[in-house]
Amino acid sequence: ESAQGEYKLSEQCAAYLDNAEEYGLEPLIVLGGGNALYMPGDSADDFPKTEAELNGFSDYVYNLVAELKGRVKYYEVWNEFDHVENGTAADYVKILKAAYDAAKRADPQVKIIGMAGGREESFYKGVGENGGYEYMDIFSFHNYPDTAPENGELLSGIKKLINSYAGD
Repeated sequence: ESAQGEYKLSEQCAAYLDNAEEYGLEPLIVLGGGNALYMPGDSADDFPKTEAELNGFSDYVYNLVAELKGRVKYYEVWNEFDHVENGTAADYVKILKAAYDAAKRADPQVKIIGMAGGREESFYKGVGENGGYEYMDIFSFHNYPDTAPENGELLSGIKKLINSYAGD
């Protein structure tokens, strides 16, 4: 979106999708990153906060998913938001809901991937407390060497936490 309301898939993204199709791969698109058309800051950590910013993000998601309907099945909402400066679980749930609702309106078959983070169990709990697990089809956890104990306690704890909010 180079101008508000004008959506065009970049040549780089189109080539990525063409190559993925050629090789039989299923692409994953990350829905994230600030847009200076809606947010005054220029930091990569900028995220939609106001209703106008969330509406702009929602419109972007809807238009992208509609354009890629049938070509892309998986969309991740904001990579590692648990590490975004000044971002809270409540903020993430607002973004997640906006993206989920817009994507499902454009293509009910898509799968929305939430979280895509690593280390903050308190963040996962906050997402649950704010109803966030209702707005993701898939939960993504990034496994880093310092967070992957041999006995699997961390993953077991995360699964129990998610299930306490979302069910099995």
